[in-house]
Amino acid sequence: MEEREGRKMREREREGARTVQREGAGRLLNELVEIGLMCMGGEVALQMLLMLILYNAY
Repeated sequence: MEEREGRKMREREREGARTVQREGAGRLLNELVEIGLMCMGGEVALQMLLMLILYNAY
């Protein structure tokens, strides 16, 4: 019984770590899109926006 609970707890911790990684990467992509809009021109910003959409779909 304790082993099963321990396994469940470890799995929840792993899932939490994955969520934090995804959210961190999403924020980074948001920043890259903003930089692209301000500095690099529309085409690059559009490519970055598409990357962000694809990433969020994952």
